[in-house]
Amino acid sequence: MPVARSVLVVEPDERRRAAAVAQIERIAGFPVVCACSGRRQMQRQLREPVDFALINMQLPDGSGAELIRIILKRNPGCRVLVLTDIAEEKTVMQAVLAGASGYMLFSDSELDIRACFEMMDHGGSPISQPVSLAFLRALACRGRTQAPPEGSPLSSRETEVLGLMARGANTEEISELLAVSRNTVITHAKSIYRKLDVHSRPEALAAARSLGFLP
Repeated sequence: MPVARSVLVVEPDERRRAAAVAQIERIAGFPVVCACSGRRQMQRQLREPVDFALINMQLPDGSGAELIRIILKRNPGCRVLVLTDIAEEKTVMQAVLAGASGYMLFSDSELDIRACFEMMDHGGSPISQPVSLAFLRALACRGRTQAPPEGSPLSSRETEVLGLMARGANTEEISELLAVSRNTVITHAKSIYRKLDVHSRPEALAAARSLGFLP
């Protein structure tokens, strides 16, 4: 007899949550042990380990990426499937770096949660086509040097860090994307601020745009 795989569902929209639970409960061996609207409700209600989690990146009480980290800290072997409306590079990378195993969109015409779970159960990663394109665009910057614009005082790596800042990546995400330490990213940021004669990220981005170093 197949071993049951317990499932957590975190979806703020009641109709979508009910539809997801109904679809999952039709899958033999995948009981939903907790269905909730957000992080706080999950932390109150979830009392047992889970093997799979279906979550939306848009939550009323926190970051979807942070929720993924919380789930995986409590359940190291859990496979997390993101099901959301967002296909932006930043959000996709946040989910992947947090540990998501798959990323699907509600707009997918052939969305099949069962097929996604089965793929993840066998080590696969279900990803929507628009999401895969966003992921590849974001991944393209990993470890890649970028020539600074003409007249820029920044080095190639500083230009790359500045570009990631402009796309909304935080220090930890830049560290992951460029495969460097957090301290290295901080050092680059300080150098950028010094060369642009500013004292913060917003000031650096504004100065870089006014000088034509960023679009």
